[in-house]
This record gives sequence, C-alpha cells and structure tokens, in this order.
Amino acid sequence: MTDLTKLLPLEAVNKLVLAWSDYQKIHETEKTKRELIHADRDVQLESIRSQKDVLRDCIKRTFKERAGIFDKSFAMLDQGLASGNDQTVNAALGLITTTIKENPMKHAVQLIQDVHNPNVRVIEI
Repeated sequence: MTDLTKLLPLEAVNKLVLAWSDYQKIHETEKTKRELIHADRDVQLESIRSQKDVLRDCIKRTFKERAGIFDKSFAMLDQGLASGNDQTVNAALGLITTTIKENPMKHAVQLIQDVHNPNVRVIEI
C-alpha cells in the first residue's frame, strides 16, 4: 500500500474517493447477496412447511386406513372364531399378517423421494 503522506494532496483525495467507491460497490454487492440468501431461505422454509403438511396428511390417512383394515380383520377373526369357520379365521389371520408385514411408511418415503426428484412433475397422494 502506498504511503499517503508522500502523495500529493490531489492524488491522496483521488485514492480516497476511489477506495470509498470500491467499498460502496462491495458493500452493495454483499448486501444484495445477503438479501438473495434470505429470500432463498424464506422460499426453502415455505417449501418445507408445505411438504410437512402433505407428509403429515399422508401419514394420517395411511394409519387411518390401516386402522380400518385391522378393525375389519379382527372383526372377521371374531366372526370366524364365534362360528367355528376355519376359512374365515384363516382369511382374517392372513389379512392381519399381510397388513403387519407391509411397511406403512413406504408411501411416505416415496412421497418424500418424489418431492426431491426434479424429474417428477406430478405427485399423486
């Protein structure tokens, strides 16, 4: 850096004005970058909020559906046991077993993957 005391007064003023101008440009550029970062953050947070709502709804419906399947399966099991109908008991136990083996979150996992996949244009819930 040049020693300002050795410069002519006009040169010193010119360098000072140039340094101030450079500072202002950098300041504005960085301010704009910060504003873009904040705007992007807001967009991303809103996206997370909406995805959370969709996921929550998907999970609620999945478990409500499963609860209904279990209710019907156990009612069928009760009927089969009460009537001594082995076929009804076997069918009820098969349905209960199949429902237990199925991962209830696979639909939610697929939904999350679809949300993050830029190639997926439409998501069916």
